[in-house]
Amino acid sequence: MALDVDAARRPPGAPGASEPEHPREALRRALGGAEPLLDLLLSPALDGAWVWTLAEQSGWVSPRLQAELGIDGGVGDGVLEAWHACVHPDDLPGLVEAIQTHLIDPATPIASTIRVRGAEGAYRWVEWRAVALPAPEGGPPRLVGIHTDVTELKAGELALAQANRDLRRRNQELERLAHVVSHDVRAPLRSIRGFGALLEEDHAAELSDDGQMYVSRIVGAAARLEAMLEGLLEYSRLSAAAREEAPVDLAELVAAIVEDLHADIAAVAGDIQVGDLPTVRGHAPELRSLIANLLHNALKYRDPARAPRISVRSEPHRAGYRVVIRDNGLGFDPELAERARGLFVQLHPRGEYEGTGLGLALADKVLERHDSALQIDTAVGQGTTMAFVLRPA
Repeated sequence: MALDVDAARRPPGAPGASEPEHPREALRRALGGAEPLLDLLLSPALDGAWVWTLAEQSGWVSPRLQAELGIDGGVGDGVLEAWHACVHPDDLPGLVEAIQTHLIDPATPIASTIRVRGAEGAYRWVEWRAVALPAPEGGPPRLVGIHTDVTELKAGELALAQANRDLRRRNQELERLAHVVSHDVRAPLRSIRGFGALLEEDHAAELSDDGQMYVSRIVGAAARLEAMLEGLLEYSRLSAAAREEAPVDLAELVAAIVEDLHADIAAVAGDIQVGDLPTVRGHAPELRSLIANLLHNALKYRDPARAPRISVRSEPHRAGYRVVIRDNGLGFDPELAERARGLFVQLHPRGEYEGTGLGLALADKVLERHDSALQIDTAVGQGTTMAFVLRPA
């Protein structure tokens, strides 16, 4: 496909090159002089350069570009035609249109990512940039450009695009799973709990002691499984849900959480001290769930020998603010800290403390969505410190 340059800009009878020329002289002729530009195009830094004299359909191609494209002879009338033959047929029309648009309006740049067949016969992605030079008096317009191989970069972009498609598909699958769990799995569990409760309330006298114990265990197990499913649903929603971040006043948010926990705090004669807290950037419902969960755990895993004392404070950090929640509770073996982050992991014997074993997994997921991570500092009998960094608003 030849370039359609305005006929009024074509000189009559443009001559072709009939004698072999030295590369420097050929480039000088292609540029119409312009020694400083000639030296630049011949430098190793721009060894993917080329020049086209459009009306003559001739040009100059750097030695490296000749080797990459398998063009025999980088000077003269056959160069443009040989280069056209290397461009992928699907990409050539758009490239020609970009050149023609630039010739009409020089303010519109020529910058295209196209496929070009190399000397080995395989197509590679290249970034093709060019600019029109002012035509010498009475002469034809010229394009000067750079051809840069971006195959590896393009492969990365394509891989990223595929990964994003895969992620969207997995998120859709998670949403479908959440729907199934929410409607189709929890309904039978509610029936088990409901009928079990009826047995306990209305027919306890007809059951033996063992029968009453069995019904109680059935109801308790159904309740635990329903709580675990609810936690799993919340975890899947955190993995899939899109949301917008905004400024979050942590002082206001923590005050509301402490107010909600008032009855739990009073029941254990506990105390929560809140220091000065900043306004950060994040998703308020997720941060509320995170901090409420950590404070609830601090109250739940208290040392029975002393009343729970919990502090919430912040300190400056190079990435924003470090929020620190410290308690004087039971603590646990620091070697178990990574295990404690797993799904449905409980470090204490089942039945000793209520819970689903999802608390730290949910905390990690919330912080992952805030480009942060939960730091755990603990020891048996020495309490636990949970810390994380949030971006400034």
